Amino acid sequence: MDSIRFACNQIIHKGGNLNIFQLLRSIKSRHQELIAAWQEKSPTSIPVWKPSPWDSWKLNFDVAIRKSFAFAAVVCRNSEGHILFARTKRLPPCGPLVGEARAALFAAQEAFLLPVLPIILEGDSLLVIEAIKNGGNRGDWHISPLLADICNLASCRDLWHFEHVKRDTNVLAHHLVQWASSMSL
Repeated sequence: MDSIRFACNQIIHKGGNLNIFQLLRSIKSRHQELIAAWQEKSPTSIPVWKPSPWDSWKLNFDVAIRKSFAFAAVVCRNSEGHILFARTKRLPPCGPLVGEARAALFAAQEAFLLPVLPIILEGDSLLVIEAIKNGGNRGDWHISPLLADICNLASCRDLWHFEHVKRDTNVLAHHLVQWASSMSL
């Protein structure tokens, strides 16, 4: 469409003749560029939740932020993908970063109550997960106390591992927390 408008404007404002073959080449070239751009942006695979290794559990966590409150959710599954438990918790109002850190702390607190076995804690906030992996260092000062609590709990459990996952992979915890926050109006 842009090629046609450009050709019309060239004829109207600069005079001249319409070269239909040049116009068709231009349209074809733009069409190929568009197809290439869509192929680059299309995901090659859809992220899917993967079970934890044998004899370990995985806890996924997320947060939902509302005007007057927030909610955290934790979903625990075993290596076969069976849900062992799901918990939600109402939190005081906060911003997204603090909310994600509070959800991570909630997951760590729930994991601390479990038997001592390998546990993977997964969340979709890269900032929070990286800050935890760095021992609470280099985290935003707003979440420093929360990171310290998480790291203190984790220091008592050598078999814990924190991982960042995309939201599409964290979908069960995401839907649970969205549902819980919608029920608490």
